Amino acid sequence: MKMFFLGIAFPVLLFLLFPQLLWPVALWVLAAHVKFFYEIADWFFDSWLVTNLSVIDVEWNGFFHKSSSRIEFADIEEISWEVKGFLGTVLGFGNCEMVCANSKILLENCASPKKVELKVHELREKFLHEKKMTD
Repeated sequence: MKMFFLGIAFPVLLFLLFPQLLWPVALWVLAAHVKFFYEIADWFFDSWLVTNLSVIDVEWNGFFHKSSSRIEFADIEEISWEVKGFLGTVLGFGNCEMVCANSKILLENCASPKKVELKVHELREKFLHEKKMTD
């Protein structure tokens, strides 16, 4: 909502009040669109890849900055989920957080965070059970 107001509604209102400011308003709206698509790309390319041995956290921090970290199931101490606000409740998106021995990994605005948490927990329990049986 803030992005819409500051990126489109406010500049259009400014242009309606001061039509001579066409180019600054056009640049403002263009910058808002670039910021919007950057935020969408940042959200889209952040993910957790859940394998049978670990969780791989892939983060996109910019056009030229990507990172990845692997968290073994044995190192996971806690996993939790959170749904905030009206839109999150209605549309079913929220945050998942994984606490490990030395860090916290956050997956923001994921679809069905409760299902993500349950699936990671299920695979973690299966992994630990198989490891216990082999030991």
